Amino acid sequence: MVKIATLIVDQIYKLSKFFLCAKKESQFISLFPYSRCKLTTNDYFLKYLIPSRLLYLKILKEDLSCSKNKKVVVSPLSFLPFKCSRRILQLSLENKLHECNRRPWIDAAKKISLTEDVPILYCPLFLIDELNFSYLDKVWIPHRNRIDSQISNGIFYMQMVFPFFFTVSESGWGKEFTFDQYSSHYTKGNKFSSVDELRVFVKKNRLTKIRQKENKKLFKNDNYDFVYITQLPHDYNVLNNSDYTPLDVMKFLVNFSKSNSFRFLTKIHPLHKNWKEYYKQFLSHVEFTNEGHLHDIFKITSNIVLINSGVGAEALFFSKNIIIFGDTDYDEVVYKSDLAEKNFRNGLSNRIDEENVENYLENYYIKNNILLS
Repeated sequence: MVKIATLIVDQIYKLSKFFLCAKKESQFISLFPYSRCKLTTNDYFLKYLIPSRLLYLKILKEDLSCSKNKKVVVSPLSFLPFKCSRRILQLSLENKLHECNRRPWIDAAKKISLTEDVPILYCPLFLIDELNFSYLDKVWIPHRNRIDSQISNGIFYMQMVFPFFFTVSESGWGKEFTFDQYSSHYTKGNKFSSVDELRVFVKKNRLTKIRQKENKKLFKNDNYDFVYITQLPHDYNVLNNSDYTPLDVMKFLVNFSKSNSFRFLTKIHPLHKNWKEYYKQFLSHVEFTNEGHLHDIFKITSNIVLINSGVGAEALFFSKNIIIFGDTDYDEVVYKSDLAEKNFRNGLSNRIDEENVENYLENYYIKNNILLS
């Protein structure tokens, strides 16, 4: 049986290499057969012809070892899950729904490739850490930070507030992001020449990172002292850049609002499926919603409260007072609080420095980083 299984795997591997070479494109090191053959509506190929992650790794490692170029930009694949799971080679409904958010990753990789004149290696994110890049001079890595990556020669790029916005830095993204020589290297060709132009575009097209459940009537006549924007409990930023969980913050806000007669709304993260179970102790006396577009929610309050979500950066375009409970890449222009009533109350009475915010937005979005459109 072992010999038969080995023979089958070897035959699949040879077939895979045949498809890989069938329509070779000079600027690519590797592209999986699924994408090469344009079978974008049929996952038969992934399910049956390429069933093993070990097989993927074998192909990728061969492509890397054969490359004469000492630099490469790694691009994730929009049609594959970004994280490893039991259904690692199958497309779930959720992946299809969010493919529109993932497609810009490929465009960002292409922009880096053209600017740096380096080839692209298409690789699922969950396999990146299993590849050896040590013999390369430089490698552009998606969705990673230097602080938690073993890739010492990496330059890290990440999709941020909007699907078409990417930071690029040797240090990483989010709290780890720092402006460096790579941050401003890819701004040529960016569509937006000013913050105002970008702000108009964002508002006109109701742009946000994750698709929202529209319900314009939901908040038509409401006005809240603040809105709490939740994050997923396992969010990287929550786990690594804050001392508090979403539940810790919720408990504090409930007690604070009760003792100060404040009214607040809790906006649930669109991808938090079991939120009712997570917040079950508060369902009877806290206003929750998992509907409504963020742009409409920004209209019903002056204060946005969150741990360190990218929604805070998005709210800067709407001139909102933002209170955070963690570390972020925009904390220089917002109010950072802890679970002390006095500090949080000061945050609610804080007034934003509009000039400081505009300077931050111009440096971050216009003068540095990648703005795809």
